Amino acid sequence: MIAAAHADHVRPSQALLRFTAELPHERESILEFALRVAAELAPGSRLIDVGAGNSPYRELFSHLRYESTDWEHSPHPGAHRVDHVGPAHDLPVHDSAYDGVLCTQVLEHVPNPDAVARELYRILRPGGRLYLTVPLAWELHEMPFDFYRYAPYGLARILGDAGFQRLDIAPRNDCFRTLAQLLGNLPTMIGRYPDGRNHQRAEAEAVLRAMAAKVASYSGLDSNRIFPLGYSVVALRPETGPRSAASVDRDAVGLGEARRFVTLCFACDVFADPRLLAGYAKHFSGHDDATLVIYTPHADPPSASQALMDLVGALGLDGPESPDMIGLPFINTADEAALAAAVDGVLARRPPWGAFSGRPWVHAGNLAETARRAAGGRVDSASRVET
Repeated sequence: MIAAAHADHVRPSQALLRFTAELPHERESILEFALRVAAELAPGSRLIDVGAGNSPYRELFSHLRYESTDWEHSPHPGAHRVDHVGPAHDLPVHDSAYDGVLCTQVLEHVPNPDAVARELYRILRPGGRLYLTVPLAWELHEMPFDFYRYAPYGLARILGDAGFQRLDIAPRNDCFRTLAQLLGNLPTMIGRYPDGRNHQRAEAEAVLRAMAAKVASYSGLDSNRIFPLGYSVVALRPETGPRSAASVDRDAVGLGEARRFVTLCFACDVFADPRLLAGYAKHFSGHDDATLVIYTPHADPPSASQALMDLVGALGLDGPESPDMIGLPFINTADEAALAAAVDGVLARRPPWGAFSGRPWVHAGNLAETARRAAGGRVDSASRVET
């Protein structure tokens, strides 16, 4: 079900709801995201919808100065009525012209997403926001202009290299809704053919529709959310231009003593198997230019800090020769997005994704191996270790 609109003046029409219901699990998530955009942008803000096609979400932005773009080869009939005609990597609009850029389900259709990301950065004013959705799981469509599917780490690289900061990358749905939507898409995928078996295809479609409904009913059981239909992104064009990792204010998030960030792990991993921490300490010492960050989400800070101190003490890793370690028992801060941006900016030289999104960067069972490989390679300040 579509949640209530975020603002009283933004209500999806029946036509938009019917459009959404055609592909419910896919389009409901995108409509929810578009409602978020409508709520976040102040009345009178300039918003451009890049690759708008038929501009299905235009009605949500009547309180904004809404404009649309698409390129001359768009398959959507409504694309002929957009405000600006041009490819997403070369838009016929001025620099820094918009408070917000909306780009839904477009990036898979461009051959050079890096160039598009730079262009979207160009047309945003400093302090403006990019609102983006992309697919992870979907069949081929709009061929031959269907080039990519996106994982969050790839999005972070593309948008980070373009200069965006404070990325909020989130799965748009759970794995059960993904499977339900793909089951619902199968009739279109398999099509029809004059081979005398179309009656069997029709039977299969009926079975698939029933399966889709049953699978979707399990939606609330997915705790990992690692197989969504796609992702939504909110990204900031910074006021002062891209910052390097060296310019991140470490002291603002309590990381002033850190030197070079090599590894991030979750405290639950090292509590579950303290040998991981001991294994890490075999390869790094207080003389190494490396830091282990132990992140403890959703915990009471004093309790988490004491538990980490007790563990480090029990392992004998609290002396001057021990490796540099910092505990981050932060959650529910006044500005968690800013905290994530600062931590991940130092850690990975990339905009944030991962460290504060509920998934560990180093999983239980390989922390010691990660440390061994890092020590063998003597990681420098511009790199990180990933497993």
